[in-house]
Amino acid sequence: MDTITQGLLGAAVTQIGFRSKIGRETAWVSFFAAASPDLDILTTPLLRWLGTNGTFDGIIYHRGITHSLFAIPIIAAIFALPWWAIRRRLARRKAHRAPSSEATESHSAESPSFLLLFFCCVAAVATHSLLDACTSYGTQLFAPISRQRIAWDCVGVIDVIYTGILVLTLLACYLIRRKRTAGHAKAATCVALAGFALSCGYLGTGRVMHNLALRQGLAAADSGNAVAARACPMVGSIFLWRVVVQDRNQWYVMRIHMLGGLDTPVEVMFEPRAKPDTAIDLARQTKEYAICDWFADGCLRTVVQKRGDYTIVDFHDMRYHWKTDSIEGLWAFRFVYDEKGKLCKVGRISNSQGRPIGQAMGRIWEETWNP
Repeated sequence: MDTITQGLLGAAVTQIGFRSKIGRETAWVSFFAAASPDLDILTTPLLRWLGTNGTFDGIIYHRGITHSLFAIPIIAAIFALPWWAIRRRLARRKAHRAPSSEATESHSAESPSFLLLFFCCVAAVATHSLLDACTSYGTQLFAPISRQRIAWDCVGVIDVIYTGILVLTLLACYLIRRKRTAGHAKAATCVALAGFALSCGYLGTGRVMHNLALRQGLAAADSGNAVAARACPMVGSIFLWRVVVQDRNQWYVMRIHMLGGLDTPVEVMFEPRAKPDTAIDLARQTKEYAICDWFADGCLRTVVQKRGDYTIVDFHDMRYHWKTDSIEGLWAFRFVYDEKGKLCKVGRISNSQGRPIGQAMGRIWEETWNP
């Protein structure tokens, strides 16, 4: 999911129990700790600088080892150690300045144990991996032991409602603590717990809607030869879904809005599957295609086109597009061959190029709230 939401979730979770024991900086440290696994996106420009194909190798490393469950304690320790050292130094300085009779009490009050800070960071970092697994792009929860991408299709890569829940939770906790009334710490903890429970309920609802959308999509496609199907929540909220069904002959793409009810007619777009082609066979034998297929979890639609002496093979990642019912994918992996069948160029293209981001987001907003 987007990095800002990841940080907000980490900050919200550590409001439960840790904030009252540690102090006001808990939210900020937790925010950055929870967002930090996304720093692996820097591997793409780094690999390009080293002279490798950063586009495809970067796909492997992003949402890889830094998002693994095994990396959680390591990342947590990276944040907890300096945090503990700074807190300890500040506590000693304050104790040194305080009267001797108050030194011990001041030191214990201002210097939480390393384990408390460490587990606070563990809670924050753990939310990142699990939240990414709830999206359709998924994440490598068990890297480096396994490169399998875990994707539960509960929520889109950006969800304004889910992010709004976290923002309101943190804002409410801040306002309650600012009043400093009797029992404010306990009240803020209860609010944080309620907000976290609501966010989990939202993700659970997304999973239920996924099952309903997938069932409705398969029924609308009415294909007895379906070999694969995928229901992905669109950018914005869990109420709008893009369902893709593959059979032996063609692709089906449809827009399903859960607020429209299960009886709402579904408009199905379809396109014949690509016929056997030498260029397609050549592309599928490359390392780059293996990465594409792995990243898209097999949800690739093939398009072949001729441009002069060149043959262009595009593999569309069908999970997302700005238009929910578009037969295209938001991203495509492009392989270009010359007249001799030699691979000239391989890369990743965006089918949203040339479209203003404001216009695209406006369309998504309109589709989300208009069944």
